[in-house]
Amino acid sequence: MKITQWTLLCVLLFSIVSAFANPPSALSANFDQEKSLLTFTFTHESKDPNAHFISDVSIRLNKTEIIHQTLSKQDKANGGSLIYKIIDVQPGDKIEMTLKCNKFGKQTFFLDIK
Repeated sequence: MKITQWTLLCVLLFSIVSAFANPPSALSANFDQEKSLLTFTFTHESKDPNAHFISDVSIRLNKTEIIHQTLSKQDKANGGSLIYKIIDVQPGDKIEMTLKCNKFGKQTFFLDIK
């Protein structure tokens, strides 16, 4: 009986925490091979982008982290944009972008280089 109650409590707590998770909802990315620039715009709704924002950005190239940035706020209440110069990118590579909310939640997006 106690195991069932404990399991039910864990599921309930997980559901509540998940309801408040606020990872970025969308990301639009582009890699300009001539300039070696990764540009992306993310959507993350916030009433106060100084208090609730995307706080961490991790960029991986072929599963190896090459950039980690900590942010103190986001551009606007609905998201922001970032630009990174990455000189090692080749056709066939995969860029992985993970964005983390300072409150709770993270999301990973992928860009295949052609």
